[in-house]
Amino acid sequence: GDVCETGAVAADIDRSGRVDGIDLARLAPAFGRACEQSNYSAAADLDRNCMCDGDDLARLAAVFGKNP
Repeated sequence: GDVCETGAVAADIDRSGRVDGIDLARLAPAFGRACEQSNYSAAADLDRNCMCDGDDLARLAAVFGKNP
């Protein structure tokens, strides 16, 4: 993903063309992880702050079910 991406495009972690349960499943193992930790996922770090956290989950939830 590109740092400039926002909304549904950024939340489409698997780049399938839809923000769905697969994207949520990709965020789940990275949740609570910082960039220096194992299981961190840059793709799931939707706000690009080096932490997969509630802010990323909220961004995904806001566009869940949408097509980018």
